[in-house]
Amino acid sequence: MNIVSRNLETIIQELKSENIPIYGTSVEGGKVVSFLTPEEKERYALIMGNEGNGVSKEVLSLCDKYLYIPMNEEVESLNVAIATSILLYELNCK
Repeated sequence: MNIVSRNLETIIQELKSENIPIYGTSVEGGKVVSFLTPEEKERYALIMGNEGNGVSKEVLSLCDKYLYIPMNEEVESLNVAIATSILLYELNCK
């Protein structure tokens, strides 16, 4: 398995220079992922944060859109692995 370790902000800028939209996850101000258009699902980079802190404000400021998974009011948060799988599933539905 190849593992690449690089500065996230640098990678985001490189992706933006290639016109790849950056989606970050955010409970506040996020767009429900199932409401994205098929065009918005064609090409993107997805940034996930952990369930305790989420994506940092610095990285969120570099994102083009914030995504959100609607949940039952009794649920506090989703495990990042589960949230990632839900988002990737929804992003694959065109």
